Amino acid sequence: MIVRPQIAIVPRQQLSEITGKGAPMSKDTNKMPPLVAIAGALGSAAVVRWAYRAVKRVNKELDEARQARMAEPAAPEAKTLRRDPVTGAYRPV
Repeated sequence: MIVRPQIAIVPRQQLSEITGKGAPMSKDTNKMPPLVAIAGALGSAAVVRWAYRAVKRVNKELDEARQARMAEPAAPEAKTLRRDPVTGAYRPV
């Protein structure tokens, strides 16, 4: 079982002084840079546009295939079968 202390041994401000690394955190340092936010928005807009065009293309192809199938002449109707009373076999009428 790992026991974690409730109180830090060295406060954060003193830690950067001891190690000589890092800067104290402030509210301004953890904001997203505007360029990253704009690039993310443009990238997501491009993905949405690509997906929309792909859906439209696939639906167009499906509609064309559906219309081509309906334009084909229908198969002749199947002949009905009747039972031959003598042999008991079913034969087309």
